[in-house]
Amino acid sequence: MTNPHNRLTVLDAFRGIAALAVVLYHYTIRYSLLYDFETPSFMQVFKYGYLGVHLFFIISGFVIFMTIQKNNTPLLFLYKRFTRLYPTYWICLIVTLLAVSIFSLTGRHISITASLINFSMFQEALNIPHVDGSYWSLTIELFFYLQIAFLLALKSIKHLYYWATLFLLLFISNKIIHIPLKSFYLNLHYSPLFLAGIFFYKLKFLKTKWIDHIFIICCLISYVFFSKSHAEQIIITLFFILFYFFVYNKLEFIGIKPLLFLGEISYALYLLHQNIGYIIMNVVRDYTNNYSIVLLTPIFFSIILAWLVTKYAERPLMKTLRNTSLLKLYK
Repeated sequence: MTNPHNRLTVLDAFRGIAALAVVLYHYTIRYSLLYDFETPSFMQVFKYGYLGVHLFFIISGFVIFMTIQKNNTPLLFLYKRFTRLYPTYWICLIVTLLAVSIFSLTGRHISITASLINFSMFQEALNIPHVDGSYWSLTIELFFYLQIAFLLALKSIKHLYYWATLFLLLFISNKIIHIPLKSFYLNLHYSPLFLAGIFFYKLKFLKTKWIDHIFIICCLISYVFFSKSHAEQIIITLFFILFYFFVYNKLEFIGIKPLLFLGEISYALYLLHQNIGYIIMNVVRDYTNNYSIVLLTPIFFSIILAWLVTKYAERPLMKTLRNTSLLKLYK
């Protein structure tokens, strides 16, 4: 059995796939809608690239449950999540703000107040515009982490099946009658995906129980039943199938270097690619309408920028922050 505290290459490959899907969606379908640039018909395959975020949510459920096996105090858990999310986010947010301000990206300017609120990462819950459109999912992730911290504080992780049942019922109820509460506060829109990731972790590293399979199936059925289209239902189902292959060690072959590299820089790439990529595409279009050049140039520069942030900011900052006395106090 794989050591759960070693880095899992297949998960990094999944991250790489998810990040690349989101990037291609924004640089093809989304860009063509925003900036009147005709996308070749064969690029329509990327119109479902936004579902890469859904794959990230399943990965998060898996990784977070892996994290709390070693760090099960709420303060330690939240501090580690802080060091993982915020420093890189703040750097990418500032870079994006400067880029949009200097190059004047149409439709992407927001007020100073809104920009400052973005530093909290709670802007989606407060209905405040994002510095970059991709940031919407960060609030979803953040509230999931807060829910886990809440369960840790109550020492209720051992009652996971009861909590999972409750959240699946709330998810279904919200879809049918719309619970009059901001969905972010209870993570109702995406809870089946986070929960599925948790149960996939249990299957891979803890004693397998038949009920874990039942919950995974319930998560899948409940989510796809309310999905927007048949294509989305098929793709989400494919994600679940891929995770089953991963759990039973049938996907080691996808741990190839390009996907692993994209997985390692996926957080910074996700945070940086959209508005900065649009700026680059607009500049390139002043010189050529060759679609391949217009598409590949922002991909290249976004990957380079994400690598620089990951190597020279994200990793050093995380290492420094995790070696502080505050962290050692809770070990």
